[in-house]
Amino acid sequence: MKRKISALFALVLFCVAAAGCAQKTAQEDTPIVTEMTFDIDGDGKEEVCSIGTGPTSGVMSFLLSAKTENTLKYCSMLTVIPDGTPTFVKVGKETRLRLLPLSEEKSVDFSFSAADDELVLTPCGENAAYWRQRGALPLSARSYIKERHAATPSDQTQQKIKNEEYVITTPYVETTLSGFMVANNPYAHRLEITGRLSGAAKNTTYLVLANREDITFDETWRASGLSSNTDDYFDPKDAVIVGYKLFA
Repeated sequence: MKRKISALFALVLFCVAAAGCAQKTAQEDTPIVTEMTFDIDGDGKEEVCSIGTGPTSGVMSFLLSAKTENTLKYCSMLTVIPDGTPTFVKVGKETRLRLLPLSEEKSVDFSFSAADDELVLTPCGENAAYWRQRGALPLSARSYIKERHAATPSDQTQQKIKNEEYVITTPYVETTLSGFMVANNPYAHRLEITGRLSGAAKNTTYLVLANREDITFDETWRASGLSSNTDDYFDPKDAVIVGYKLFA
């Protein structure tokens, strides 16, 4: 009798382990794709879409962003509860966001749409009903954009310079957590770096978004395009000049 119980117990353990291995293999077989070009909002134009690391601590979060040329069009912060990894997947002709939970839960797909200049994620696919029955989705999304700063129109540039106001050369956004973004690149700081170029009649203040605070005026004017050495230019992941102003 003891042998039968032991054998049955061993069989149960084997089945549980096999199920766990099968599930792990299924998740491992899904490649993690964090950048893809597709029409995310259905307007007939393709955007470069990215999934990046979120800014929060203690909560697993990601940034879902989409840009056209060098302009950030959408950015949402995805909060994953309790854990998981988002990835872009192709299902037929449709591109979806798939969340791969690290726990034993089933994966879930989300389709994309847009409303009021924000991305909308809607559960879809074969596991959507499973998650709806649980009463709480493992992922929530909210806009990460607090304020947009558009590039200064060319016909207003001279007046801005005359008024000693900033000329915005690269559009950027302020985020809801006091950060900044250009295209799909996040920055922690907005710096005003002032100095006077050799032979210039006025001072120049550069408006720089950066992930470090020790950038000098010498570095900045070289990175502005005045240096003939492209090695002097900022790496876009480290810093970017978004504007300037001249003053006496």
